[in-house]
Amino acid sequence: MSLFESIQIAKEERTAKGYSLTRAFYPTSMWVYIISQAKRQKSSIVKISQSKVQSFANTIGFNTKIPTNITPQQVDRPKMGKNYSMIQEITDKDFIDIATGNIAECFESFFSENVYIKSGYRSQVFKTIGELHDNVSSHSGTSGYSIAQICNDNFEFSISDYGKGFLGELKQNLPTLGIDSDAEAIKWCLQKGNTTKGTEEFDQYLPSDFIGQSPMSGVRHSWRTDGSHHQGFGLYLLHELAIKFGGVLEIATGSCYYKLAHNGQECYTVLEEKIAGVSVSISFNLSDVGSRVQNRQVLDSIHESIIVKGSE
Repeated sequence: MSLFESIQIAKEERTAKGYSLTRAFYPTSMWVYIISQAKRQKSSIVKISQSKVQSFANTIGFNTKIPTNITPQQVDRPKMGKNYSMIQEITDKDFIDIATGNIAECFESFFSENVYIKSGYRSQVFKTIGELHDNVSSHSGTSGYSIAQICNDNFEFSISDYGKGFLGELKQNLPTLGIDSDAEAIKWCLQKGNTTKGTEEFDQYLPSDFIGQSPMSGVRHSWRTDGSHHQGFGLYLLHELAIKFGGVLEIATGSCYYKLAHNGQECYTVLEEKIAGVSVSISFNLSDVGSRVQNRQVLDSIHESIIVKGSE
């Protein structure tokens, strides 16, 4: 189920006091989208009627992030980090580090050793996810939420915030660009090297406490100690990874919904109702990934489009 469908479902189940979730299943992207939108209304309550959905919401920690009709209960989570991550709130450096580690662990569980470790994909995923988490706190000016899940040979990572959105960010920080629509803002953010962050922040790659840990093996890094952990990649690299491995990338902000399909086709759709902030979702199918990596050019060329300062 797509991010676009998640937005439509949320719209249908929105009430005067929050949201009333009545369905038997909800996609990964909807859980973080619902929280980010409900947070705008501080009195919002999310009511969940189906017992299995209540159990799932409790397992991923949904009911600890937003008022619900579910009493939080302790549960065993033996598959956490393998099949899913809990919903992580992203507010500062410490939360960014935790969220990035949780999502990276799910990536590692999904992809085979040949693809994920030997190809060097492991370190690039970590950079990308870290940048997206960092964007929430440094760009949106609000909290954000992320989650990952593996289900029926499909992997999905979703992140959502309720901040300014791409267009608002560009108008505030780069008004001379003359970008006036949400679609133009998405296109600009997908281009290599485009960012509203200061150029000095591209010298930062990883926080010092990650030095020597396994996700970084084989990659040299520089770091700062001022609490800024921008890595300078973000949506462009996520777009590249989706193309290389046949993933589906979706972005929604303001009145625009963008989709990069698994076959590489791109489309922009006007939303009937504007949404606050930015929501991003990327998904991969295991069989699609497996068939693509049979061609060694995929693994070899993935590094050609990524320039990591300080690496060999």
